[in-house]
Amino acid sequence: MTIPVLVEGQRIARPHDGTSSRRSNPCEGGDTAYRIWLGHTQCCPTCRAGTFCTTAVHLGRAWREVRRG
Repeated sequence: MTIPVLVEGQRIARPHDGTSSRRSNPCEGGDTAYRIWLGHTQCCPTCRAGTFCTTAVHLGRAWREVRRG
């Protein structure tokens, strides 16, 4: 299994152009967001040290937002 790593400046966002935010598979976006968050926490030295990491906080919030739909 390949876990995508965080690309600086990458954001997970829902469309705001009036189109439906539903995907063909509702779990697809949440899975991707979770894997990005997990990949970051595994590679980030700050996260691995167990200290506060703002990037991990932002990725966690993005994952929860996508999961809520």
